[in-house]
Amino acid sequence: GVRAAMIALLGITSVTAFRFICFGDLLPLAYYAKAGSIGFGLRYGIEALILSTSLVGMGLVILGARHGRNGDRVLAAALVAHLCAVVLAGGDWMPGYRLIVPVLPVYAALAGIGVVRVFRRRRWLGLVMLMLAGSVPALDLATRIPDLRAAGRSRDSLREFVGWLHENARVVALVDVGYIGFSSRVEVVDLAGLTDARIARMPGGHLSKRISVDYLKERSPDVIVLHSVAPPDVAADGRLRAFDGFAVEHHVAKMPFVRAGFRVERVISYTPNYHYIVLRRVESRQITPR
Repeated sequence: GVRAAMIALLGITSVTAFRFICFGDLLPLAYYAKAGSIGFGLRYGIEALILSTSLVGMGLVILGARHGRNGDRVLAAALVAHLCAVVLAGGDWMPGYRLIVPVLPVYAALAGIGVVRVFRRRRWLGLVMLMLAGSVPALDLATRIPDLRAAGRSRDSLREFVGWLHENARVVALVDVGYIGFSSRVEVVDLAGLTDARIARMPGGHLSKRISVDYLKERSPDVIVLHSVAPPDVAADGRLRAFDGFAVEHHVAKMPFVRAGFRVERVISYTPNYHYIVLRRVESRQITPR
């Protein structure tokens, strides 16, 4: 136990020291960029427990910790600590409850221990409990299969847009900096602040940063990419009149220099509920693509 604690402490210390030397801060950038509310984190944790365990699985974990060995109780304590950390972090906005995924193997092991130790003489009842524990996760997975199949096709639909960005843009401001930002190989202004230390420290929570007008002008994007759940309302002259996006995107779209100097170049339907709105600087529309 002492050796394990020393190894864990060495890992934490080395990562923190590396972060401070490279980035000048003991805390990760996500601490500033993705600050969430306790209320949202609590809702996230409850929904994750229901969809991952059907709640029956949590009962099996409690039985496993109660009737298992000391090491099993330590694992149960680690599960509780991880769940508390997720709640305190404010949860996550993406589907699938990915923040719970790393500890699912520990949950499964403890649930299995609960079944073996408690239902040894009534194996049929243990089997029923396992089936109940897996029922909600199975139903949830079944409802997501169409989205999983469409994910690859949706990614293919962005390839042409990524090529267009590479040819027609130098600096792009957007939230989805991952695939689009990396593949287009342009300079990125991360509106969520996950890769931008200055935006991360600006007021507001995750996806609701109140970005400084002066800072965005300083970065001088020639393309701004917003997202909308529903198809946006675009005027005949290219002005963006209405869209259903993140708070930070609405904040940017309302900036006077954006309203005056940018027009909608194109709208890309990534999925039926996810549309990209490509705003291009007016004077850039006359520039010959490189």
